[in-house]
Amino acid sequence: LVRRVNDDETTSGEGVEENDLIVWYLEQNENELATEADYENEKELVTKVVKRLVKENILMPIHGEGLHDEGDESSTDALKTVYVLHPNCAIEEIE
Repeated sequence: LVRRVNDDETTSGEGVEENDLIVWYLEQNENELATEADYENEKELVTKVVKRLVKENILMPIHGEGLHDEGDESSTDALKTVYVLHPNCAIEEIE
């Protein structure tokens, strides 16, 4: 997860939207998910892992207001969360 956020941040200059990060993780592990219950359990687990990474100052969430362009006043942007690497995170130690 951290590597994905770091890769997106270095290539696009932006982080990864929360939903995109979770879907990406589930796609990476879809061969291991046999049932709908497995999918839901894994989705719940990865959501908890992302929250833990935020708590441990590895990822930093950016919420709604800083995300939309000046001309784009969409209310859905206010609900989005984008994750970037925390400035104090030493990516070399993680990889």
